Amino acid sequence: MIIDANMLKRILSNLIDNALKAARSYVGISLSSDGTNWVFTICDDGAGVGQADINRIFDPYISLDKKQPGETGGYGLGLYVALLHGYEFK
Repeated sequence: MIIDANMLKRILSNLIDNALKAARSYVGISLSSDGTNWVFTICDDGAGVGQADINRIFDPYISLDKKQPGETGGYGLGLYVALLHGYEFK
């Protein structure tokens, strides 16, 4: 797979920003490889995504932040754009 460096930077930046907004006191970032695939893991100690929202978070214009669109710096497109470019989330 060929990776678009600018898109990867945008996706990772978005995921890290989301973790920083959600975290209470901790954000962890790691990178690992099994020799074929690279895995970025980004985690935080925030409340997490509720069961009711888990199937919606990859839809366009979905933001779980209760503030108005743009007020948080985003419009709910980050995870959707990542999926369009073939990145997997687990």
